[in-house]
Amino acid sequence: MDIISKQDAKNKGIKKYFTGDPCNYGHISERYVSGQCVECVVLRSIKRRTEKPEQVKAAIDNWNKKNAERVKETSRAYTEKHKEERNKTSKAWRESNPERNRYLTRKARGLPDPEYPTPDSKICERCNKLESKMVNGEPQALSLDHDHTTNKFRGWICDNCNTGMGKLGDTSKDCFEAACYILDSEPDIQACY
Repeated sequence: MDIISKQDAKNKGIKKYFTGDPCNYGHISERYVSGQCVECVVLRSIKRRTEKPEQVKAAIDNWNKKNAERVKETSRAYTEKHKEERNKTSKAWRESNPERNRYLTRKARGLPDPEYPTPDSKICERCNKLESKMVNGEPQALSLDHDHTTNKFRGWICDNCNTGMGKLGDTSKDCFEAACYILDSEPDIQACY
């Protein structure tokens, strides 16, 4: 570390300086131009966070609320600067925490909690076929099916069934009318109406 006096640091607009002399507690560390030893400040902060975590959390939350725009901008800038690293970290977390990731994704999309976990078999509960959509050579996870009006969980279905029902309007009436349309064109089956 380069030796620089407090006054030189102030003149140059630098927030810290270093004299090489120990502080009152024996730390040979940089000091803020306010005179505080950087290491002492760090140690006090750690002690405070350990002894009064609720008080520290409340103070941080309060500061974040008062400075919401600044926090957003800082977060945006950090994310942009570290985009590649953050993407790798996020991908690694998602791969090592698949159930938690699915839960958070469902929560963010406003989907209901399933009544039971995703089946490992990847067999659709509607058509009883293996999921045909592949991801990295493996069938993808089944889709959580739910009633879009009541948001009630209905079951785990394959991508084809999920997409098909979605395109038909995702209601029993629309799906029934589509089935009747097909049945009407088959001569040996009586019409629905």
